[in-house]
Formats: sequence, C-alpha cells, structure tokens
Amino acid sequence: MARRGRRPGYHNYSTNELMLLCTVADKHKPLGRNMWEAVALEYNSRRSRNWLERDYDSLRRKFQNLPRDPVGN
Repeated sequence: MARRGRRPGYHNYSTNELMLLCTVADKHKPLGRNMWEAVALEYNSRRSRNWLERDYDSLRRKFQNLPRDPVGN
C-alpha cells in the first residue's frame, strides 16, 4: 500500500514564493504540460537559494488552487 500525505522535508509556499509563481504564470499563461514545464524552469531559476525546488506538477496544482476572486469590499 502506498503512503499518503506529505513527503519528508516538505514545506508550504511562502508569500514570496506565491508572488513569484503568479508572476511567472502570468508571463507564460500556461495551458498544457510543456508550458507548465517552462513555468517550472523559470520559477526554479529565479527562486531564492533557501526555497525548495518545485516540479511543474506541484506548481500547476498550487496555482489552480489559488482563490480566483479578490478578497475585500
């Protein structure tokens, strides 16, 4: 039976990581796998040294689960 849950050493995305993800995704406007691989390549090349390297699937899932509507009045 496969283990479920987080991988050891996994960390949540910080606010700065989310801002970088949104910036890179806005630049590429990814639709398919190849475009998400380009997002992952640029994200990982621009990330801070102390941030984890993220794969395209992790970035895609995180971006798709971000809220779409602005919060507030």
